[in-house]
Amino acid sequence: MCGPFTEIPNGGKNQTIEFILEMFEKNSMDFLGEDFHYIPFGMGRRGCPGMPFGVASVEYEMANLHYWFDWKLPRGEAAEKVDLTELYGLTVSLKTPLHALAIPHSTHVPDFN
Repeated sequence: MCGPFTEIPNGGKNQTIEFILEMFEKNSMDFLGEDFHYIPFGMGRRGCPGMPFGVASVEYEMANLHYWFDWKLPRGEAAEKVDLTELYGLTVSLKTPLHALAIPHSTHVPDFN
């Protein structure tokens, strides 16, 4: 076995598996998103079985937000001054949070009367 678990040989009898914490001490790997050696799910045949469902769910929610709301910048903010610089890691996020106002569409609200 490779990784932080190792097999302890004991003369051909049942082998025990031991977790070796020392492998993580003084390790130069970044566990916060820059190194991808410790991602729990791989790709291909052994990939995460829930990933297609997660992607479809996020796309559905984003489509609903775009359909039901108009998006505007808060007062005093110009579109040219919005910083869209990205931080790279396990996921991509904006360096500066994006603040926007969600204004409901009055034309999409169903009339139940």
